[in-house]
Amino acid sequence: MCNDALRLRRATTYLLAGFACWATATMGSADDAKPADAKIDPQVQALMDKHLRLDPTYSPGDLLTRYNVEPIYNEIVARGMKPSGDPESAYTPILRDDHPLAQQLRSPEGRALMKKIGNKPLAYDRLERLSWLPGGQEWAKQLIASPDGAEMFDRLFSDDGIAAMEKKFADHPSGRNFGLPTGRIYTEAALGAQLTAALRKQLLNDEKSAEPAKRGAKRTSSTKASSAGTAKRTPAGA
Repeated sequence: MCNDALRLRRATTYLLAGFACWATATMGSADDAKPADAKIDPQVQALMDKHLRLDPTYSPGDLLTRYNVEPIYNEIVARGMKPSGDPESAYTPILRDDHPLAQQLRSPEGRALMKKIGNKPLAYDRLERLSWLPGGQEWAKQLIASPDGAEMFDRLFSDDGIAAMEKKFADHPSGRNFGLPTGRIYTEAALGAQLTAALRKQLLNDEKSAEPAKRGAKRTSSTKASSAGTAKRTPAGA
């Protein structure tokens, strides 16, 4: 197996083994917005392209569900990586196909809206948090179905809009955290960033693991060189 394939194969161990822990530990953290801005490794991008581009209705920035992500994880597992614990835990940060938000965004109106807002920071976090509020599912449905949905989205999720919603729903947990990320993976960019992070972590661990062996080989080489030098200086028969 070539080095690149081996690196990706090893790296997926970190993703599958620690995915559920990552999802629950970072739920609601503001740092969750950062991975989507990271540069995606070409190997990871190729793996995602192979599967995501099979859907003619898909465009980068569209919402991902388990339907989109499962073939990618299946290939990772087929390469020899087995998740530790319950395999289903790997899908914790991914919306289910039957989630109301996913179903609404698959409508013609929803797909049109995704083309307009899909690349906005935290776009799907905002919509899902909206759906968690009292009456929020109906609000989200109306926003998605409206021809002016993108403009409504921009007004509702402007700084002033978020502040107003947090004030209005201050007694509701989702209202107090209305402006925060949910901790889910919604897009290709976010999924690619997580896979890339796993790959880089593996490379870093490989380098750290190799350091003792390198130091040992260097000491052995120095010892041999020293012994050879001593042998040359010692007169024959001494």
